[in-house]
Amino acid sequence: MLPPTFSYLKCRSTSYLAHVIGILDQSGRTLTTAEYRSNRQIGFTLIELLVVLGIIAVISTIVVIKVVSADRDWVLRSSAERFVSTIELARTEALMTDRTWQLVVEHDSYGYAVFVAQDQWKVHQSGPFSPRNLDDPFYFDVATTEAEEIHGTLAAQHIGRALIFNNGEMTPIRINIVSRRSDLSYTISCDGIQPCSIHEGSISTQSS
Repeated sequence: MLPPTFSYLKCRSTSYLAHVIGILDQSGRTLTTAEYRSNRQIGFTLIELLVVLGIIAVISTIVVIKVVSADRDWVLRSSAERFVSTIELARTEALMTDRTWQLVVEHDSYGYAVFVAQDQWKVHQSGPFSPRNLDDPFYFDVATTEAEEIHGTLAAQHIGRALIFNNGEMTPIRINIVSRRSDLSYTISCDGIQPCSIHEGSISTQSS
């Protein structure tokens, strides 16, 4: 036979455990099966909480990725629109000044020059036509260019160039602006007469 003290502690422990697992109510009455199941359905188990937190984490990750991707696309699109704006402005300047201009495109920058005389070109170093670098991680990839053979100081070491004539027309050119960190890209197309246009996606580069 168990000692009275041990029996008392055993009874208290059993009563406490019964309260914890929900078998007894606050007054010590034994719950029915229906009451027990009802109490168990009021709260959440640890597994249920972990599942909910996992779902929230996955949704948050997807939202962050979408926001970052949209931001990169907006920056790339803005760079393409800025480039096209300078081309159209240069065509207007060539028409108003009755001078021939040249668009010079590098892998990560572009600039403009004005024909002076005897195969000499003056590069714009200030103002809206000064050389501009693309924001990292974007770069140019020239798809096609139909520029005439240009002789003079700017003839070599450029991935693409186009002449802008004093009547506002220019030699046709198509240029891809691409992101190094994703598959984002835009194509700038200039047919030489109409304003240049921007299209999503790249055009395959011509083989050299």
